[in-house]
Amino acid sequence: MSSPIPYTGLKEGEKLLWYGRRSLISYLRRIIIGAILIVLAVMSYIGFISLSILTRDIFLLIGIVLIIFAVVRARANMYYVTNIRILHEYRLFGRSIRETTLDKITDIVFNQGFFERLLNLGSVHFSTAGTGFLGIDFKGIKDPLVVRGLVINAKEEYFRVTKTNFKN
Repeated sequence: MSSPIPYTGLKEGEKLLWYGRRSLISYLRRIIIGAILIVLAVMSYIGFISLSILTRDIFLLIGIVLIIFAVVRARANMYYVTNIRILHEYRLFGRSIRETTLDKITDIVFNQGFFERLLNLGSVHFSTAGTGFLGIDFKGIKDPLVVRGLVINAKEEYFRVTKTNFKN
């Protein structure tokens, strides 16, 4: 996976430690429902089941929209961890960027349901202090425990470096 640079760019001395997107598998429920609706519509087109033309076309349209929605939403979320900050960029029609420096992170909350655990997916919430928002969520990411550990280590290193620089 290539490691693009955040839209805001990297600051002097900043290194990208991790980059990820929301996994398409995190939208599995929508994809399955969309696929079922498309299969029902196709079965009606070829005569295996009887649906009205309106119902068949609505099933097909909703199924396609659900799958496209899942793919576009998964591609629109980008998550970055650097040695200075974390960022969540959402680019669809507009652009939304949430970022905070590592020193503003007060809590890291890891969530993983049963099926997410089977698929090695999960979410990590970073609570923040001194910002205009409650936190940053990395939802539906692969290897969420690795990302959590990476941020904890980056935060410890950030404090170690800033503390050393502050003494000098």
